[in-house]
Amino acid sequence: MTTDANIIKQSDVNGDTRLRLNETDSATEVTVEYEGYELGNVNEDGTVDADDASDIAKNVTSGNDAAYGDVNGDGQVTAVDAMLVQQYSEGNIGADYNQGGA
Repeated sequence: MTTDANIIKQSDVNGDTRLRLNETDSATEVTVEYEGYELGNVNEDGTVDADDASDIAKNVTSGNDAAYGDVNGDGQVTAVDAMLVQQYSEGNIGADYNQGGA
């Protein structure tokens, strides 16, 4: 990725999988490519579903952290993350798992 240092300086990357670009004085075009899977897709099958919620719950009880499992961004993989993924898979919440600011 080629960037202008000023754009990066004015950006805010805080680990919530979002890159916010602040307004600049000139027309700016930015292309962002990422590798990996969507938060919540712990079994890495390309879909966030009830299987992922189950896998997160299993990892919590065994004491293992699941990659892509910390969907609320609190730094821990917990039963709350499993619950949020389950709610997302049922269509009860959107992909912004942290709407409540946890």
